[in-house]
Amino acid sequence: WLGHFAKKSTRLESFGILGGDVFHNCSEQSIDRFLFDLRKCNHIKKMHFVRTYLAEIIYKLGGAMKSNSITHLVVEGCHLRVPEATFLFNNLPDVMEELWISCEHDGEDVLDDDIMAECIPSLANCTGMRKLKFNGLNLSTNSCAALGAVFPRMSALLELSLCGNSIDDNCARVLVHGLSECKHILSLDLSRNRISDDGLD
Repeated sequence: WLGHFAKKSTRLESFGILGGDVFHNCSEQSIDRFLFDLRKCNHIKKMHFVRTYLAEIIYKLGGAMKSNSITHLVVEGCHLRVPEATFLFNNLPDVMEELWISCEHDGEDVLDDDIMAECIPSLANCTGMRKLKFNGLNLSTNSCAALGAVFPRMSALLELSLCGNSIDDNCARVLVHGLSECKHILSLDLSRNRISDDGLD
């Protein structure tokens, strides 16, 4: 009945999943049907996933993200592997205004600087981005260069958080250069990185 409700709703604007056992008692067929119905709810603008195992659902939600023109996406405390991250970035709508990805890393096939450098260019079409948070994603030289290249297309950017990465002094210089076109930025958080006094000058 949740899928039917989502499909018929004319006011549902936000959808989220908290925890990895939400669908524990559901059959795969029921989950597939629910996620398929969710695609038909074209009023959803915000999606939140907290401590969720995305590998089971991200591929089925890609169509919903595109068709619903999602503007806000939060992925917090999730184990995001390389295939899921690549798929997610490739399916980001151009109308995205807030993107927050903060992941947990364990085991193999985790995100690193090179993988993120390949994903980030897809943000170039998100020219209305206002809040961008990439925390704990192992960002370093290559991914910061990729960010520096897309920042000039994000003139509406207000908040940027890149906490808990591997950003050093050289990375900071590249980021600041790219942010020079973001005239309206109000908040910049680079805590828990590797920036020294030289990087602050």
